[in-house]
Amino acid sequence: MIEILKTLVHETEVKGTRDVLAHGALQKGEALEPLTVKYRGTQKGGELLVQVHSNARLWDLREAVAQALDLAPRYLQVSLGTGTSLTELKEVDNGKTMTALGFVGGEILTAQKLTVDEYIPEAPLIGSDGELTPGARRIFGGWYDLFTDSEGCFTKDSAANFIQACCGDKPLAQDARISGLFVHDGDGDGKLLREEFLAFYHSGSRGEKARAVRENLKAFNVRPDLKKLSEVEDEASVPVAELPRYFMPRD
Repeated sequence: MIEILKTLVHETEVKGTRDVLAHGALQKGEALEPLTVKYRGTQKGGELLVQVHSNARLWDLREAVAQALDLAPRYLQVSLGTGTSLTELKEVDNGKTMTALGFVGGEILTAQKLTVDEYIPEAPLIGSDGELTPGARRIFGGWYDLFTDSEGCFTKDSAANFIQACCGDKPLAQDARISGLFVHDGDGDGKLLREEFLAFYHSGSRGEKARAVRENLKAFNVRPDLKKLSEVEDEASVPVAELPRYFMPRD
């Protein structure tokens, strides 16, 4: 009977544990040496360090890594190890603590963006008035803000960093993609204003380059409906009141 209950608890926590804690996770526990997470991606590829405590749940770790990579946990796979020596951290263990999983601190993890089989209708980029929709302006404007320099200017270096994040390769200054972007530099000062950057995407979203714009959105973890993957809550997750860890102590 005990094993059946354990299985029930773990299976209902595959999609997350919400704020419901196991008894062993009620206190933070000892601070472990930061975990190194290796991630291969275009926008935020490389390594990051994640600080966890011994009583943190696997779900807490997933959420921390997902947030750092601008994803939602459902789009993220986390494995112990690197290269070909990977051991996937299973979703049924989401409610277990770091101690229960055998973590002692300093482990190396590999994070991978998952492709989830889902049909998402495309939200329009251009509205009935012929202008970028508010949703499109929010996303494209966010990119502009992300890549401006310390003085708040979007320069050709900003453009090179933007293209690298989007396509994976850092272009040279004379690259046609940079030149195409700076066609919209109205005063020719080598700095794009926010509206000039948006004008680039306005023109691209209207014509034959619209598919390339959609690929840009995908590279920056934005769904076809213009929701960031980090903003997506898992519709299949179990409501808090239906999690065994929530109602069993009350019955």
